[in-house]
Amino acid sequence: MAINRLEWRKTKFDSQTMVDSNSLAQALMTKPELASVVSNAIGDKYYLQYLTQGSGRVAKGEVSNKFKYLGNSQYKWWLYGDLTHPVAITGASNISGSTKIGYGGSLFDITVGEPYYAEGDVIQFKSGAQARVQSNGNTIGSSTVYTLALVTSNPTDTIPQSDLAVGEMTVFLYSAFEEGSEGGSSKRAFPMGFENQLTTSRQTYAITGSAATDTMVLSMKTDKGQSYNLWMNFEEFMQMKLWMQESEYLRWYGKYNRASTGEVLLFGKNGRPVLTGAGIFDQLSGSHQRTYTIETATEDLYRDFLIDLQLASKEAENKKVFVFTGMGGWNTFHKAMNEARKGAQIVDTTFISKTSLGLSFGENFVTYKGLAGTELTIVYNPLFDDKNKHPYLHPQTGLPYESYKMVFLDFSDYDGEPNIQMVTKGKDGQDRSMVMWYTSGGAVPSVADAQKSLIRSHGRDTFECYKLSETGIMIKNPLTCGMLYIPVA
Repeated sequence: MAINRLEWRKTKFDSQTMVDSNSLAQALMTKPELASVVSNAIGDKYYLQYLTQGSGRVAKGEVSNKFKYLGNSQYKWWLYGDLTHPVAITGASNISGSTKIGYGGSLFDITVGEPYYAEGDVIQFKSGAQARVQSNGNTIGSSTVYTLALVTSNPTDTIPQSDLAVGEMTVFLYSAFEEGSEGGSSKRAFPMGFENQLTTSRQTYAITGSAATDTMVLSMKTDKGQSYNLWMNFEEFMQMKLWMQESEYLRWYGKYNRASTGEVLLFGKNGRPVLTGAGIFDQLSGSHQRTYTIETATEDLYRDFLIDLQLASKEAENKKVFVFTGMGGWNTFHKAMNEARKGAQIVDTTFISKTSLGLSFGENFVTYKGLAGTELTIVYNPLFDDKNKHPYLHPQTGLPYESYKMVFLDFSDYDGEPNIQMVTKGKDGQDRSMVMWYTSGGAVPSVADAQKSLIRSHGRDTFECYKLSETGIMIKNPLTCGMLYIPVA
């Protein structure tokens, strides 16, 4: 099978061409960046793995570059929200009963719950009226009183008393100062902190001497025209596919297990703590989530939800939104688009559009483009359809409830860095995203090795293969992602 200039072929072991230097395990030890190639070639059905490690979205490189290796198992990041925020009125003075608040340039006061504004700020009220803050405010306890004057060209204008009621919101627009003025205004955006930790995964299996002759060869060609051929035993290839599946489940379903005190209550056989990091679902637990039913799955549902996410991702670069779903979600989306296309004009055999709405659907409704430039790509996730993992079935269709989850993931860039990326342990040239090694017995990893030494670590007609990874996944801004789901009845 060929995937993006990568091709696998099954063959028999050849001692002339299949030497240690071009074995996959050796390549991973000397060139750890090839782990992304392996994820790309084997993880083509495990799209989260494919879109992070397989596409190079892995935290790596020197500090001066986009990413950096982690020297420990925990990682933290900060998310800056909007640069300004609305402020609620908590009290008012010298305006009770007045119908001419601000008339003729007269001053009036408002009380808010934080010292947010400064002299020169122009703020707006519910009615659209604007007023300039005339002083830096007088803070008493947890409240701050500001003196204001209307911004208007009509001296008879006033501000409605309802604008100044307790609980109504005020917003900062801009600042305005006189000639020869001094001072100025500034606002701070306080970041939200997130943290996660790496999970160490392992895999062990044995290959018999007879099976060691069956191999798979991975042929690849780089953008610069260079060609590589890496080989591995067929059993290793099959186990690697299982490894990719396990890694995909970890990316989705991993649970963060460090308590707020910093303690980890799960321990391994050697007495050390077992760390597990938050996967996608754990990281989205506080983001946009809505429930739906098969009957309420309409184009309006998807459009409104996508617009909510769009408003939270205003700073996105290279905007890409993928919706991961099972066959249940895929089918409800397809039916919703079929309903929405009624009355649409057929433009060509690939796309259908409603010009009045700016709405278009890709072939088989894989891509959706809606209002305000919203666009998403539907990605089928076979993990959601596995009845062995998800035994609770929808009574109407017999599909797992999990199959109806529609997970909206923002794969855009923010400040030049991917919003969703894999994180791995390592520094000073080391990379623990995927490490492989062997223990020789009666069988050895290659015939070339067998000719080097007669000393083995055990007498069984097998050699053992080991894989280890220390990885995690990071959503830098989970507020731009979300999920639609049907609750389990």
